[in-house]
Amino acid sequence: MKVQSNPSLIDIIRTHLESSDRSYIVYATSEHQIPLYEKSKKIVYCLIEGRINVHRKVDNVLIFCMTAPAMIGLFSLGENDIYHHFVTATNVKLIAIEESYFSETIEAHNLWKNIFLIAADYARYFFIRDEKFNSKDVYSIIKNNLELLWQYPEDERMQISIFKFILSRSQISRSSLNKILKDLIEGGYIHINRGRLLSMKELPRRY
Repeated sequence: MKVQSNPSLIDIIRTHLESSDRSYIVYATSEHQIPLYEKSKKIVYCLIEGRINVHRKVDNVLIFCMTAPAMIGLFSLGENDIYHHFVTATNVKLIAIEESYFSETIEAHNLWKNIFLIAADYARYFFIRDEKFNSKDVYSIIKNNLELLWQYPEDERMQISIFKFILSRSQISRSSLNKILKDLIEGGYIHINRGRLLSMKELPRRY
């Protein structure tokens, strides 16, 4: 699931962060972890280019993908515990700022409403994700992930392993995934080549 909050809300925050003498630019390549702490100081980021995957810390399950523009670290404001970690899905560019300076900037420019609305958007994605992907029915989990992958642009989808995509987002076994994919292929619902999803028809509601 790709997450993108209201760009105009984030652009306003970005403008003020860019003008702050306390912020700095971070560049990172794909598969790079973005730390929420640096030298014991908590960091908040504004993602301005690229995509970042959000993983649940307790089991490393990929929860969703954040697409620029996005804010990273909002749910940990004022908290010491961290429940997710962030890994770049592409090359990225971010604005970074210590949490205390971030809060000062938001307060000075009366932007807490923007923060609330952005955080509410992200919370809504959590609820949607739980509803769609936390099913005990293995087929439903695979079906929802296939439908999500099929929404990606073709050039991007051709770079993604269907097995890595689904297994990183769930705790189903590879053998269960292989069996259901094989049945969907034999039923003419999907066409896979070298682990890439080439075509897909409307999938059956039940397995």
